Amino acid sequence: MNHINNIQATKMLSEMRSLATQAKGVALGVDKKIDAVKNDKTSVSFSSMLKNAVDNVNEVQQAADSAKLSYDLGDPSVSIGDVMIKSKEANLSFQALVKVRNKFIEAYKEIMNMQW
Repeated sequence: MNHINNIQATKMLSEMRSLATQAKGVALGVDKKIDAVKNDKTSVSFSSMLKNAVDNVNEVQQAADSAKLSYDLGDPSVSIGDVMIKSKEANLSFQALVKVRNKFIEAYKEIMNMQW
């Protein structure tokens, strides 16, 4: 019985070494990809993409507010339909931004809970 346990332990040790070698290979591949992204001058940072998205949502909301104000002041070139469309665009763009933010927070929490 002791001999069988020794064989199983040896087999498990061999499998663990094989998995460790595979993990090192994966880690090396990830490191190479990270270095490639760092050296790529055309890549855009996540923070700049997020800032652009927030700026675009802000512009759409300001346009909606401007249309509402113009309509309220009696500007004949602005119809109620224009105001409603711009308001809906602003609302949808804000909702989309909130959903992206929520997904980002979920992903961040998931990454922070990973065990290395």
